Amino acid sequence: MRTLGVILLGCALLLPATCSGIGVSVALGKSAYQTSTAWTGAAGRAVDGNTDGDYQAGSCSHTATEAYPSWWVDLGQSYMVSRVAIFNRMDCCSERLNPFNIHIGDSDQVSKNPKCGGDHHIDVNQSSISVSCQGMRGRYVGVRLPGPSRILTLCEVQVSLGIRRPNIALGKPTQQSSVSHDGVSGRAVDGDRNGAWRGESCTHTRQTDNPWWRVNLGSSRSVGDVVIFNRQDCCQERLSPFRLHVGDSPHVGSNPTCGGDHVVPAGQTAITVDCHGRTGRYVGILLPTKQSLTLCEVEVYEDIDVQVERLGCWADTADRAIPTVEGSDPRLDGPYQSREQAIQKCQAVAQSRNFSVFALQNGGWCAASADAENTYEMYGPSGACKDDGEGGPWANEVYRITQRCPSGAYSEATGTCAADGIMPEDDAASSFFGTMGSDIDECETNNGGCAQICTNTIGSFQCSCRDGFGLNTDGFTCD
Repeated sequence: MRTLGVILLGCALLLPATCSGIGVSVALGKSAYQTSTAWTGAAGRAVDGNTDGDYQAGSCSHTATEAYPSWWVDLGQSYMVSRVAIFNRMDCCSERLNPFNIHIGDSDQVSKNPKCGGDHHIDVNQSSISVSCQGMRGRYVGVRLPGPSRILTLCEVQVSLGIRRPNIALGKPTQQSSVSHDGVSGRAVDGDRNGAWRGESCTHTRQTDNPWWRVNLGSSRSVGDVVIFNRQDCCQERLSPFRLHVGDSPHVGSNPTCGGDHVVPAGQTAITVDCHGRTGRYVGILLPTKQSLTLCEVEVYEDIDVQVERLGCWADTADRAIPTVEGSDPRLDGPYQSREQAIQKCQAVAQSRNFSVFALQNGGWCAASADAENTYEMYGPSGACKDDGEGGPWANEVYRITQRCPSGAYSEATGTCAADGIMPEDDAASSFFGTMGSDIDECETNNGGCAQICTNTIGSFQCSCRDGFGLNTDGFTCD
């Protein structure tokens, strides 16, 4: 199964509730708040970088005993969040954390933001839990304990940024079993998440047996997260339970389901369902009862195995923070603004040259270098990157490669990497990266794009011309 979003550093198997951390935390050192403070357990202790679960170490937050105690961190701007890791107190009282809710959104009132899942529970013998929040975005990440007479203690909260992936359902053809109150099917892929009916962005079928809705993605795709936004001004209960189907049949119920019956928790604006790479041209929603089906938005995110950690959006100038590699590798095909799978292709080029950091700008322009780790922050942060993960005008979306197979550790016989903590390649990775740990001969494919002579080099290639011809400034053609 492919891994969505960000690879978690130090978590070889990527299990959702057993990782001891998430690598770089965007919450580290940010302003934190809580509804009350007791035993000098200030809110900022939960983002000080110290995960020690012993309260005497002075690194755990602590509220008073109260109803619905809450803690939240201000990230400074709205981010796409991949995962939230919570470190519990371990010298005593570890059961106090159960159950807990995670909220992510742009309100500084924790309970007003959407929940990441429902009630979460941590094994009291486990120091931390890592919760996937794929598809959620917000400036504030909060932890809230439901119920009266609760005490909230957090020894660290880490927030991992997600890779911005395009919504592949946006604007695609849709159909539903019937239409009522002018709630046409296309409203669910218009890009408007407004949950109020008067906003004219929610679908509506008649009340029938097993009503359904579907979107045609245009071709069979590997589906990861599907985010479904429910109506909020009334009738939220109508959507539960629902079934999510993905497959190549236009008949929704004929396609395999992602899980079983799903229920949207009361008061939650949206629910994210992970389809774990199930392939299909059609993504459909079906109610297994006699009911009206209303959807205010459906977002579909492709299952991308990019094996990278997002480092954020950073400004650029004509004096580049990271030099471009455009025009130096045939994998960077066509105009970069319309290049498909631009993140994976840019990563492939960087990884084949043993570069650990790469960036995309303005829709797919690829940049990478051996020194990018030290230069990408040169011009400061930027807010100009778009949601497709491919940067923006003079803005680099920067990534660090978190998995690679060291030279000599790749086994041709078994197709695995012998290095500790490294997962084996799959077919998709091979198509972009070739054999990890060995050089890719770019000249084998279309002569490397060279008009005349292509010479393979370690990590790259070079074009040259026959006697009597000179190499043009594009590095490929000869005159």
